[in-house]
Amino acid sequence: MDLERTPVLNLPLPHPDHLLSDDVLRLREALVTVDAGFGEQRSEVQTAMAQTRSEVNAALTATTTAVADALDEVSTDVLRRIRRLQLNQLLNLDL
Repeated sequence: MDLERTPVLNLPLPHPDHLLSDDVLRLREALVTVDAGFGEQRSEVQTAMAQTRSEVNAALTATTTAVADALDEVSTDVLRRIRRLQLNQLLNLDL
């Protein structure tokens, strides 16, 4: 029996001269190997996505907090200037 394999994943290949009954176990082995490989990759991708999601959420929270703090600071400064302007107008001061 010829034991040909794929060049990259080293999966067993059926031989064109063999009967399906001769190659069925090799085909099963190849499918199980491919399935296991995809299962590992799926787990790795899911783990990476969860980590990335966590990092993005942390960055978004930090950015939102920084923007809110900056807006509070600017808002306080604008309100102070408006009150000063109103007081100057009330006192008829041209400052």
